[in-house]
Amino acid sequence: MQGKTSGVPLTKTGVRQAREIEQTFKSVRFAAIFSSDLLRARQTAQIVAFQRKLAVITSRAIRERSFGQYEGTDLAKYQTDLKKTLQQFEALSDQDKFKFEFPHGIEGIGATVSRVITWLREISLAYAGKKVLVVAHGGVLRLLLIHLGYASYKELPPFSIDNTGYVVLASDGVEFKIKKIVGVHKYES
Repeated sequence: MQGKTSGVPLTKTGVRQAREIEQTFKSVRFAAIFSSDLLRARQTAQIVAFQRKLAVITSRAIRERSFGQYEGTDLAKYQTDLKKTLQQFEALSDQDKFKFEFPHGIEGIGATVSRVITWLREISLAYAGKKVLVVAHGGVLRLLLIHLGYASYKELPPFSIDNTGYVVLASDGVEFKIKKIVGVHKYES
């Protein structure tokens, strides 16, 4: 459970994947490159930014969801300790899941999406008509896609987004339009 743990660097595989995604975006002219302030995202963004001679602008607003006291523990402990809470959560509608309050300092998914959407709106206004790259985390991207109506919570379960998965969004500062999705594995409900 890495969550917002900041000191976790990219593995050798992560570095290789970041270089591959840099090649994917080689012909794209970005006006700016933004990254979560967490080390693993920042390193990915720096690999993409290097050849472009752009500085990476970091933000706490696009960091991964916080798992409170479960940061740094394994998934099995989280699932065992919160079995009843997670059962309650799973029984809710997608709309109600975004309102659900977790215990032990765990950030609710609605709070995660709210901070990310607010930040994306600010950036889309500040860089109107320009292309920017935002390097964040699979969990953040997953929740954003669910919020935008791309898939339900069950159709886009945890770990359904590849490390180099990405979404191309267009925004007028209020609304978002999904233009392209790569490396996102949507499951039938």
